[in-house]
Amino acid sequence: MLCENCKKRSANVQVMQIVHDRRIQKNFCNVCVQEMAAASGLGDLGLGGFFDIPDILSNLLRRRPQDRMYDYFSDTARKVIHLAKEEAVRLSHDMIYPEHVLLGLIKEEGFAYKILEKMNINSVELFSGIESLIGRGTAKTKEIGLSPRAKRVLDLAFHVARELEFSYVGSEHILLGLIREGESIASQALEKRGITFEKMAGEILAQIQQKEERSK
Repeated sequence: MLCENCKKRSANVQVMQIVHDRRIQKNFCNVCVQEMAAASGLGDLGLGGFFDIPDILSNLLRRRPQDRMYDYFSDTARKVIHLAKEEAVRLSHDMIYPEHVLLGLIKEEGFAYKILEKMNINSVELFSGIESLIGRGTAKTKEIGLSPRAKRVLDLAFHVARELEFSYVGSEHILLGLIREGESIASQALEKRGITFEKMAGEILAQIQQKEERSK
């Protein structure tokens, strides 16, 4: 089987792409996989743009390859993680923490961001408040990974998506993961503003239902 990208080399890596909330398997060669990961800006995190390279992800997240939960992360969810890394680097921190994930979620301005706005959360105030609480660090490197607590947030996001019977993990599930984590500054900042898991999950499901009704 030839690589679906270059059409020249043999395909020896299977990857998953989330398209309109559906998982599509594609086959690429190692060279094209590395080139796409580098072009996406996510390769160094092990979250190669729109696809999953199981061995890299397992090393980053200390999960078994057979778990493969990151196959289910949508483009927007991966973008949130990429933006979280950018925030951690900008603030000179040594790892990506849940607070950076929340900052990335706000900067992504996707579905989760819109839900926060709908629930009368001032995103600008929330962003600056988190930024002020975590301060600036002294780290110089740009090669940073996820902290154990940030990994837990993403793990919770995956399980929340399954619990709510979604076929993918989106930015909204990362937000629910942040809330459910319960111990980080990010989680406490949301709780302080009256955002509970039940309220947020209810609002997300209501918005999705309204969107589906409008599309009929």
